[in-house]
Amino acid sequence: MADLEPPSSPLSDDDVRWLMVRTARSLAHLWARLIRPGIRAGKPPIYPMCARDVQRGEPWLEAVSPNTSVSGVVNAVLLAQGLLIDDAVAPRPPDRRRVCLIVQHVSCGALVWSDCTLRIARRLGVTLAATPRDETNGGSLHCDIFRLDGTYAEAARAEANPPAPCHAR
Repeated sequence: MADLEPPSSPLSDDDVRWLMVRTARSLAHLWARLIRPGIRAGKPPIYPMCARDVQRGEPWLEAVSPNTSVSGVVNAVLLAQGLLIDDAVAPRPPDRRRVCLIVQHVSCGALVWSDCTLRIARRLGVTLAATPRDETNGGSLHCDIFRLDGTYAEAARAEANPPAPCHAR
């Protein structure tokens, strides 16, 4: 994340796309560190790992609650990677605020902005609300999974026209 210092001039759309790809690459390294089996002294091998069990000083996880499961963090990392790459290759100009929200997603619902998100926001020239909840109105990026897997239209139709409830006869 060292290459995410404040810009000397505004970033072009292509610069933002390149930043998104580099951020996704950094998340790939985080993913590798998270899934690497670690030896935790005094814990049984089936003990579920939490964020507190990950090596201290991991910059991506500084805002994550210590009790968050590592599997939850891994899922957040994978979704963030997919969304960053998907948005980077989209024909539309990148949404700089959305990039910040995608990076914040790695923090798994943290109540404060992560340092990584704040650095990206500064780099992109985005002013964020006081808290992530204020910025998103309590929303989440989980619905974007449907967009990534190509079933967004199908899921939207299903939500608009829910099936009739089944009644016992």
